[in-house]
Amino acid sequence: MALLPINLGQLTTTAGTIAISQTVPTTLTTITSANSFILIQNLSDTDMYLGISGFTPTGTSGIFILKNGGLIRFDANFLPTGEYKLITAGAAPAAAKNYIFAFN
Repeated sequence: MALLPINLGQLTTTAGTIAISQTVPTTLTTITSANSFILIQNLSDTDMYLGISGFTPTGTSGIFILKNGGLIRFDANFLPTGEYKLITAGAAPAAAKNYIFAFN
């Protein structure tokens, strides 16, 4: 069995923070058909929700990303285009919540 190399090209990586008491989703970026990869990892102690392509996540709805290292990845075979937004689950956070966001 041969392993095929995967060339993702140059990644743009951001370590971000959802601010204390933030109740509006953080806009990460807008993905177009020219992109081929996206990864979002939740480094905080609070679950997060992701909204894509016009869907605005709330503290109880969106694509669920588990706390303490949960992640979501899309590649060229299934990469939704549009705006990506992230928010913490539940009430506004009492402390800043960190995430990693990478795309090309």
